Amino acid sequence: TVANNATTAPLSIVVPANAVPNTNLGLRMRISSDPAFVANMLPTGAAADGEVEDHLVQVTGVDYGDLPDGGAGTGTNNYETQSANGGPSHAIVSGIKIGTVAPDAETNGQQNTTANGDDNTGAPDDEDGWPTGTMLVAGQTTNVTIDVMNMTGGDAKLVVFIDFDGDFGGVNNATDEMFSATVANNATTAPLSIVVPANATLNANIGLRMRLSSDPTFMANMLPTGYATNGEVEDH
Repeated sequence: TVANNATTAPLSIVVPANAVPNTNLGLRMRISSDPAFVANMLPTGAAADGEVEDHLVQVTGVDYGDLPDGGAGTGTNNYETQSANGGPSHAIVSGIKIGTVAPDAETNGQQNTTANGDDNTGAPDDEDGWPTGTMLVAGQTTNVTIDVMNMTGGDAKLVVFIDFDGDFGGVNNATDEMFSATVANNATTAPLSIVVPANATLNANIGLRMRLSSDPTFMANMLPTGYATNGEVEDH
């Protein structure tokens, strides 16, 4: 309701979880003091005064991770995945992704103890970037090639975080736990050399997080948490 002499009108737009993403959608605004319009609030028909404005808008889907996140901060099996803890999120746009399947949208991190919550939010499963059967051996280097897509018109960055020491359960950007590759425009693969520390935790699940984006802020800081304006995050 717009009171007499008001100059602004605050609105809270609740976007449905099943809204169509990345597609032009119609938006219509109408304002009038016409009693019939005020009573019925229809998108069509005549009004005795006021204005109508039509616009095209888009809804952005967001991709989140799914490593375990038991609460604020980091700790054993606590990987800062949920949005309340600053977890990683990427706006879903065409032309940039990890793996061969486009990321699906979630409303928050899909954390669970086995890091497969995101596997169940879309079909086919979009958590397909880390090559199945890759063996990480303490004190050795594993060369791995990650399937990617970058059609943004410029370079993107792929960053892999691996919690080798398992001391706090969280992925971080320590130099021996972070691996990165520049992904050129039109590239379809990204080679990485994973140097496994000799004192890496053995025979236990440890967190691995991959992020790909051409967002300049992400590329400059390469953090395992926070928002990026495009790309994808995968947790394993």
